[in-house]
Amino acid sequence: MSSSSIATDFLEPPQQDEEIGRLGPYRVVGLLGKGGMGQVFRAEDTRLKRTVALKVMNARFAALPHSRQRFLEEARSMAAVDHDNVATIFEVGQKNNTPFMAMELLQGETLETQLLNGRQFSIDEVLAIAEQTAAGLDAAHARGITHRDIKPANLWVQSPGERIKILDFGLALAGSGVDQLSDVGSVVGTPGYLSPEQARNEPVDDRTDLYALGVVMYELCCGQLPLVARDVPSHLISIICHDPVPLGEMRPDVPAPLSDLVMKLLSKEPSDRIATAAQLTETLGEVRDAVARQRQQDLSIVVAEDGGGAGAAAGRRQAPARAGQGGQGNGTPQGEEGDAIPKWQWISAASALALIILIVGVWLWRRSGRRVASAPRVVAETSERREPSTSPDEPPAILSEALRPLAIDEKIVGDKDVPAGTTARFRIELANRAESAESDPRIRFRGASRVARLQLFLQQQGKLKAPAPVFPVYFSAKQLPAPGETKSVEVPMQTYRMDEGEYQLFAELQTPAGGRVDAAETTLRVVENLMEGDLLGFETIRTFDGDGADSFVRKGDSEAFGSRHDLQLLDHRGDQAYAVVRFDLGSLVEEPTPESLQRIDRAALSLTVADESPSKKTAVRVYGWVPAEQGSGVESQAGVTPDGWAERGAAALTWESLPDLKTSGRFVSLGRLEIDNSRNVLKEKPDRVRFVSKLLDDFLRQADGPVVSMLLVPEDSSSKPLRLVAKEGAPEMAPALAIRWKD
Repeated sequence: MSSSSIATDFLEPPQQDEEIGRLGPYRVVGLLGKGGMGQVFRAEDTRLKRTVALKVMNARFAALPHSRQRFLEEARSMAAVDHDNVATIFEVGQKNNTPFMAMELLQGETLETQLLNGRQFSIDEVLAIAEQTAAGLDAAHARGITHRDIKPANLWVQSPGERIKILDFGLALAGSGVDQLSDVGSVVGTPGYLSPEQARNEPVDDRTDLYALGVVMYELCCGQLPLVARDVPSHLISIICHDPVPLGEMRPDVPAPLSDLVMKLLSKEPSDRIATAAQLTETLGEVRDAVARQRQQDLSIVVAEDGGGAGAAAGRRQAPARAGQGGQGNGTPQGEEGDAIPKWQWISAASALALIILIVGVWLWRRSGRRVASAPRVVAETSERREPSTSPDEPPAILSEALRPLAIDEKIVGDKDVPAGTTARFRIELANRAESAESDPRIRFRGASRVARLQLFLQQQGKLKAPAPVFPVYFSAKQLPAPGETKSVEVPMQTYRMDEGEYQLFAELQTPAGGRVDAAETTLRVVENLMEGDLLGFETIRTFDGDGADSFVRKGDSEAFGSRHDLQLLDHRGDQAYAVVRFDLGSLVEEPTPESLQRIDRAALSLTVADESPSKKTAVRVYGWVPAEQGSGVESQAGVTPDGWAERGAAALTWESLPDLKTSGRFVSLGRLEIDNSRNVLKEKPDRVRFVSKLLDDFLRQADGPVVSMLLVPEDSSSKPLRLVAKEGAPEMAPALAIRWKD
């Protein structure tokens, strides 16, 4: 495709031959593909000299805030997962108002392409694809990310080697079943692969991805989806109400362990599926072993049957005739070679058939009974009081009066300040105050799948109360607390589309039809989120700018570590190491006076986890190093000051020269920083660790000069130091301070 047919207005002019243009540090050399929201280019990272796939949002969509946020959320979701079976994201950013992400350049094609090309998959290939996908999902789920759109088009088959790579986490918005960036209440995902809870617009969790993987496995085995329909509404109804044809009937040669596993993954209720991707990986291994054992047994049977030769086979054909010593005229049915078939075999076959018919009849009767019991009539609430039906053939209607024994505790537990774009979590206590079995909703509606629901509402001052961006939590009869007991319910609520400000949050207990039973309320503030996303409008300096510096000190060691490539943090059995970083505000402000520093609005400290760091969570306390008041004496034994310490030489910072943290009075606490490097997800990912606090903002505003220093002290004991990238290790990953100024 010629460059003239490609939209490249966002690119800077080319600087070399054979390139379309530049996007920041990337040389764009060709178009790889186009999609609904963007283009994918082949590009070269001029800093690291590697070829990447550069996914860029179309200008038309980039102009829409919601679309731009969707793109960036997809990139950040993918970048949060570091696993061989998930496409690797190298960088996420915006350039020339164009969001982009640089990812590994993959060779091969999608699983969807292979299916469309008519490829048929063996049982071993199906198991291999499922195992790799489950492993990648396990890594994503460990980061709290539910993909929500697992399908062949999002599973890349890498060439060579056929390694599976999961693509496109664009719907992985904190595990919701609804797209918060499109029309409120719209179902998201691809219809053929939606889980029943997605089709019902209910909250989803990791088991939704396992259902979709079950659909993919079914399709790989027999070449079609487990449930099909003529249109999307019919498909949703089919997913919710209909059972797929068992895989073993669609393809009889599929081993029973694999068929049973796939059908378990396709269970309507999440609780009936495999619980986690990790457990699924283990189960797939067990299925693989079972299939291998069955093959070995089948091979042994074939060898045993062939081992006796033709004479042995003839002897087996004659054996039934010898068993029927009464001769040929006794009325016993004959085989096709004249062999008598014993009467007891016919009797056994008839008995077995009768038993099967009886079992199937009982199963159908019980299944029908369960369906009737689990489908209470949902009626609209009116002012007219009607008693629940007592007809044995009709389930009782559920009205508000029947649920009065249920109540919500007045206190709703949850964070009062929630950063925009994150998930707020509230814990609500549901109590059952029934005084008799007759008034207990658990008894009155025994077997019902939906007896009550919990709905959240939000209201800003001067505006109408509206449903919160979260689906209702439904309770079956079994899920209600027993009389005299309470049940703790955690309700997650996303704040992606919520404006910053104060809200009243109402938790309302309702009948399935929406009739109010009880309610409680609390206050919620949605605040600016600086922990995630791009720091648009911020100016950034690093420890190599101006008089900046970074180093660490180690207890009992007089050596200066300013020349090291990393900053070490350690607290283990008397061994201690603290990191110190210094920034030169003069690199941002021509004259950083106390007056000019008062213009600081918000600030963020960014760090990068280095190689060889422990794969675990670590808590770090951040302190501001303040100078001594004029005339109060020296800063420390060596006279080192916040703006005067050096990484090496006579003024080098060492454990002895650093003022004592507890007794010197030279450090002010700025807050606590949590670093979650589980599974090494943060290793060498630039600026993925971010510290934000109002105390940090105040510390910078009150700086006594252009240079500010901060001390990082680990809280958790570990035998292995947490390592952060220093400016000597990689300048572009050095500690950074981003500042936004007031207008």
